[in-house]
Amino acid sequence: MWRDLGREGEPPAGLLDRLLTAYGASHRAYHTRDHLLECLNLAEEYRRLAERVGEVEAALWFHDVVYDPTRHDNEQRSAELAAAALQEEGVAPEVVSRIAEAVLATDHGAPQEWSGDAALVHDIDLAVLGAEEDRFREYQQQIRREFGWVLHSVYRAERQMLLRGFLGRPRIYLTDALCARFEERARANLTAALP
Repeated sequence: MWRDLGREGEPPAGLLDRLLTAYGASHRAYHTRDHLLECLNLAEEYRRLAERVGEVEAALWFHDVVYDPTRHDNEQRSAELAAAALQEEGVAPEVVSRIAEAVLATDHGAPQEWSGDAALVHDIDLAVLGAEEDRFREYQQQIRREFGWVLHSVYRAERQMLLRGFLGRPRIYLTDALCARFEERARANLTAALP
């Protein structure tokens, strides 16, 4: 990945430590290293769809690096952190810009018509919606733990609104390959999760 971003050698150990520390924070139950690994494995499986594989992988490394469930700007802050960190390491500005855009594509509360690598990152991040029933149920429980401080009635109403938002889209997944694989199961999972 680092070479694909135009850099020589290995990524700086400090940067890797910073990312892994963020994903290992104790307040996370879903947005963890396990989620990151699931995303990176899926990116490897669908690398043929990527225009720039290294940029897709970099966007996934950074997409949840900032995660504070009390805020609504995590994706923006993650994109900004990615841009600052990659600029500091000498990554070309146009590469940094594309990676930051792909990170922003994981803001699923504000759907846009992403394309190319940003669409692929968007779909990989949402793959859990189309997971097998047991994994989807576990995901739901993990998200609830992350929002454990929210009253049950408020959480339920907000969560249902989000899930209905996904169901209301013409397509949840933007790439044909991931849509073919996950769309039907995702709609079944989301429907079953609603009262």
